[in-house]
Amino acid sequence: MHFTMIERLRLDEPPTYQPRIPFEGPKSDGAPVDVESLIAKEESLAKTDGFRFVSISDYYHKYRSGALTPNEVAENVIRAMNDSEKLTPKMRAMIQWNEDEIRKMAVASTERFQQNKPLSVMDGVPVSIKDEFECIPYILRVGTSNIRATKGTVDATLAAKLRSAGAIIIGTANMHELGTGTIGYNISKYHGTPRNPYNVQHYTGGSSSGSGASVAAGLCPVSIGTDGGGSVRIPAVFCGVVGFKGTFGRFSAAGCAPLAFTVSHMGPLCSSVRDAAIVYGKCMNQSRLIL
Repeated sequence: MHFTMIERLRLDEPPTYQPRIPFEGPKSDGAPVDVESLIAKEESLAKTDGFRFVSISDYYHKYRSGALTPNEVAENVIRAMNDSEKLTPKMRAMIQWNEDEIRKMAVASTERFQQNKPLSVMDGVPVSIKDEFECIPYILRVGTSNIRATKGTVDATLAAKLRSAGAIIIGTANMHELGTGTIGYNISKYHGTPRNPYNVQHYTGGSSSGSGASVAAGLCPVSIGTDGGGSVRIPAVFCGVVGFKGTFGRFSAAGCAPLAFTVSHMGPLCSSVRDAAIVYGKCMNQSRLIL
């Protein structure tokens, strides 16, 4: 076959820029879901003598019982991120974080719990955001140092939803350069390659490489990534966490770098299936969940 023919091929029908498929399944009655009861059930399910990730429900119970505060969590996360950069090799799960911003969000969350007025089940929960989203006050680099970087002046919709729910955004997570790979390898002088928390000589998977690593390393139970050909699902597999690729348009792409609008899907990487369901309920475009 002569592949040069493809270059000269003329299509009468324009490409589909928004591949939306009308939903033809059964209609939901819109009944609200009580997420707090789901989290209460998880407490008994999670009891085990073996290893398990810290989940949203762990924060939920510790904060409400007073056994832990968002301030304490924030300090632990800041210390862990700083320590990760002193390792040889560096972990590079996270590429940007602002200690003052993290502490400011944590203080506000702690005060809400002291007043018994948390914003949602996500209040005080640490979350990372892939370096493909606008997120105040961080610079959007899209995993590369070869294009003009811009400092965000407004949050991407998903970042804004999590912030409004009281989540503590701990910074921006690393990614495969420009999202053009599935292993997470990054030679950008600014980013570097994120290391797999289980074995630093192994890849984390890409392109949401830092998102998978930040959850697997225990920095946060939730990270927001993107998936164009496996970029949420592959890091989830490599890092032993849960990746949820939403259907096209289910999660807002507003504020996400325009790398591949026709195939890119937003979605969370989480410590458990239940956490993924909670984030879905909080971040989907038209949520009827009680959060």
